[in-house]
Amino acid sequence: MLPSNMRYGLTPRVELRWGLPTHLEQTGGSAGPLRGVFDQSLGLQYWFNQQRRLLPAFALSYGVKIPSANPDKGFGTGYVDHQFVLIASRDAGRVHFDFNADGTVAGGEDNYSGAVQLGLALSMPLSKRFTWVMDNYGGSQPGTSDRLGAALVGGTWSLRPSLVLDGAYTRIYTGGQPRQIFTIGITQSMRLGVLPIHRGSMLARVLGR
Repeated sequence: MLPSNMRYGLTPRVELRWGLPTHLEQTGGSAGPLRGVFDQSLGLQYWFNQQRRLLPAFALSYGVKIPSANPDKGFGTGYVDHQFVLIASRDAGRVHFDFNADGTVAGGEDNYSGAVQLGLALSMPLSKRFTWVMDNYGGSQPGTSDRLGAALVGGTWSLRPSLVLDGAYTRIYTGGQPRQIFTIGITQSMRLGVLPIHRGSMLARVLGR
């Protein structure tokens, strides 16, 4: 898979996300090679509470899956899905913790099915450029009684403030999924402009301007 996404920070608290069409190629097993495009997604994330002495930072995220894949190839369901995520983040010294509660409402031919997954990730800088990351997540899956459980370990390497390389190894310890997944990624950030909101207005305070 060659997934890519674009994120645009409207303000320090509000972020727009677009998961672009993903090219996917699948080989192995009794079936022949398959090639195609995976689903797209659109989302919005809002940080409504910054970290305080006794409270972590909190954020809410909503995303919708746009069915652009071909379900005949097994690359998608052909239905619209909705995703709701609650994020809690906190720094404890040099270690950063992220807890995610992810609820999915998946479309189907007759009705919707739901699933909930929980995840806890921690990251710690080992040098000025390299950060170590570990994640453990799992839960139910839409439309099936199968459960998902996985552990991830990896790291990020900052070539410069606007360019980051990352890599990870994921071990799936439940059935129905590939047992091992290797991931590499590139993140490029740039400043494209700002949202024209008056800094003294109530809207500016809500959005974090």
